Amino acid sequence: MKYRHLFTPETVSPSYRTYRSGRILMRIDFFRHMLRVALLRDGERLLPGYHICPDGVSCPVSGRDRLSVEGLEPACPEVTEEGGTVRFTLDGVRFTVELLNFRITAENERGLLYRDRGGLAYNFAHELGDGSAHFTDRFPDQRIFGLGDKCGHVNKTGRSFVLGAGDAMGFRAECSDPLYKYFPFYICAHAAGSYGLFYDTHSLGRFNFGEEHDNYFEPFNSARFEEENLVFYLFTGSVREIIRRFSRLTGTAAPVPEWAFRYCGSTMDYTDAPDADRRLRGFLEQCDGCGIRPGGFYLSSGYTSIGEKRCVFHWNREKIPDPAGLSAHFRAHGAELVANVKPAFLTDHPLYPRIAEHGWFLYDRDRKPALFPFWGGFASLLDFTNPGAYEFWKCCVKEHLVSYGIRSIWNDNNEYTVQDREILAFGFGQEVPARLIRPVFPY
Repeated sequence: MKYRHLFTPETVSPSYRTYRSGRILMRIDFFRHMLRVALLRDGERLLPGYHICPDGVSCPVSGRDRLSVEGLEPACPEVTEEGGTVRFTLDGVRFTVELLNFRITAENERGLLYRDRGGLAYNFAHELGDGSAHFTDRFPDQRIFGLGDKCGHVNKTGRSFVLGAGDAMGFRAECSDPLYKYFPFYICAHAAGSYGLFYDTHSLGRFNFGEEHDNYFEPFNSARFEEENLVFYLFTGSVREIIRRFSRLTGTAAPVPEWAFRYCGSTMDYTDAPDADRRLRGFLEQCDGCGIRPGGFYLSSGYTSIGEKRCVFHWNREKIPDPAGLSAHFRAHGAELVANVKPAFLTDHPLYPRIAEHGWFLYDRDRKPALFPFWGGFASLLDFTNPGAYEFWKCCVKEHLVSYGIRSIWNDNNEYTVQDREILAFGFGQEVPARLIRPVFPY
């Protein structure tokens, strides 16, 4: 029945529970300091994920089962079920799950910490539109932090944001959205404490923290995703503790080399110029003259030009006659060249026929390479979920960059503006709409 979904127990385990209502399975996994909640639809494949990496190195190239507990710390709380209500306690936080519409509530010694929206918090039977959705109570004093690369104030309360990325050069720092990167994670802090929500998804979506109002419901926050299944983690603790726990779950950042903390130059003007080599060497001379010890220079894509077009892995020898010599010159000055590479190959790129013949591009329903507008022409995007394309790219990086002494690569991957639902990816042998896994390609 629409709007009224009564869940009944299906699987009982010390560290997790599952509950079913028709074609929907709700699963709760208990971990130290957090819950994992999954809404799973019969007949809908749960795509692998790349976010969860508890030891920092264990995520395989083909992705990780999003219901895996490998590397995590399961908890076995005492769970009671009575009168359509499930109760348990984790880290001093008391949880209640109402099995009618599966409403989750969390309370601590200071009061209400977290609660799913009343009425309907999940998009069980598409009452709330397409895809998946999650609505939670909005606290009047809430402060929202997170989502990654976003404009405006640090506190995101009162705004809504697109879950997506693009090449936003020239953006307005106050209000532009989306920008270059994002993360589907935020922390809500209010009078009773703080909680964190991390959505383990790669699909496009939108977050709302109070910009949207519906008079039929109490004030709410919401998250919407194109993916039909939904998996999220609910963290408890202080803001600092939540950040640490989230970092342990997803893997900490790679170490940054010492040179990257020093002054680094970057401008398209140098590599677009016909005398690019002279200008780049002149950068080092100017730094020396000003008493600056540079760390490096970000080599924009102009070094790959053939006429007015960018052709990745092609060196324009008129602009830069000796790439290895230029790289060695920078290293002699204690600086690195960071070469821009793009995963898009124009249809007249010298390597295009070879890639197309092997089927290494994203493709349409007719199995033909999908085409996208790109730098003065049309291009196809390399499908990194195809092992052949993956190995091809690695070989090209070694042959055309590493062999010249380029040790740092600038992966310019926001060209993956895949909007068309008909565009497909190989998916390591399990075909998938590319739109649903767009951030996986840069990864």
